[in-house]
Amino acid sequence: LDDIASSGTTLATGARALRRAGVDAVEAIVVHPIFVPGAVGRVRAAGVKRIISCDTIPHPTNAIHTAALVAQALAWK
Repeated sequence: LDDIASSGTTLATGARALRRAGVDAVEAIVVHPIFVPGAVGRVRAAGVKRIISCDTIPHPTNAIHTAALVAQALAWK
């Protein structure tokens, strides 16, 4: 899990550590998917099978829709 993924280095480092520890399947969740060119490839090369992200920044990995959550928080009194 990463709050902001830009270079993918943090996710890749974590994934490699998990793989060395014997974890078979590593998946990643990102809140803000900035992802510079090459970042997703770096993360996948480290053994991450699936990357999902919030739709706070448009990206092909967007799978978590946040509009309703934000609207609910703004309406809360």
